[in-house]
Amino acid sequence: MKKIPWGKVAEVAARYFDDLLVLSSGACFTSAAAVAFGLAAALATAGVCLGVYAYIVGRARGGR
Repeated sequence: MKKIPWGKVAEVAARYFDDLLVLSSGACFTSAAAVAFGLAAALATAGVCLGVYAYIVGRARGGR
């Protein structure tokens, strides 16, 4: 029987939860913008959140 690499499992789970936290915070910001300022602000907020997420992913993969 093959041994489970628990360290690797924990690393992948932590990375997944970090990504989930960033995405859910973007959803909260977008919802708040929609409620407070309307659709245009919500779409702008979603675009900025996706840009920030892309930047974070790029930095995590070793980009500059």
